[in-house]
Amino acid sequence: MQIKRLFVTITVLFSLPLLSFSQARPVSIPDRNLAAAIRQEIGNAITTQTLLDLTQLDAPNRGITDLTGLEHAHNLRKLILGYEYIDGK
Repeated sequence: MQIKRLFVTITVLFSLPLLSFSQARPVSIPDRNLAAAIRQEIGNAITTQTLLDLTQLDAPNRGITDLTGLEHAHNLRKLILGYEYIDGK
């Protein structure tokens, strides 16, 4: 009796969601004009997670005076504000 060896390769394809060890937290944007411009780009929820989707913000001449909260937009590469007076408290 002859024993044949059979090699079987099983490939399982699956994707794992990217795990975030920090939970998405709401981000306070005190300047309502800046908040409106951000919402126009990424939607209503302004969180640490959704701000990662913000790569460009084109908001010229909207009366923005405070950029607080924008520090969470780690992927922001282009910011267009036009002629704004930013209060550097």
